[in-house]
Amino acid sequence: MKKNAMVRGVVCVLAACMLALSGCGGKEAAVNPNVELVLSDFANVILTTGEFSEEMYPVPDSMVAGMYGITDAEEARVYAGSGATPEEIGLFRFADEDAAAAGLELAKQRLSDQKRAFTDYNPDEKYRLEDYAVVEQAGKYVIYCVSSSDAAGDVIAKEIAG
Repeated sequence: MKKNAMVRGVVCVLAACMLALSGCGGKEAAVNPNVELVLSDFANVILTTGEFSEEMYPVPDSMVAGMYGITDAEEARVYAGSGATPEEIGLFRFADEDAAAAGLELAKQRLSDQKRAFTDYNPDEKYRLEDYAVVEQAGKYVIYCVSSSDAAGDVIAKEIAG
């Protein structure tokens, strides 16, 4: 009888722990739709805090539309490496949330295109697109980031939580 009560107690404690931890994990960020970001500062935080295996360089504005298909952003900050890895940062500010929602779909398409391209081009690098990609909308902003670890995703989540 005493043993039975102890087993039930342990089961209850384990169940409570599992329930408490069920909200942890995953990469879902709490997003503040009213967040205000200074894209140049935000990019610097990601570049210095995130982990990238390559040197990241600013992408000329003339190339951004070809990469993302985004032509109506009021401001864009895009950084990429040599192209040997899919590491990339794309930060976009739009006029409003509706325009950002359309931009988000284009950023998601960029991620899908990159996964397809790296399957053939450099399959050993595809894990970055699957494990460390962040594609989020926060109000009138769209954030696209592929890095080498969770560090960039963590700083992005913190910044867009407002």
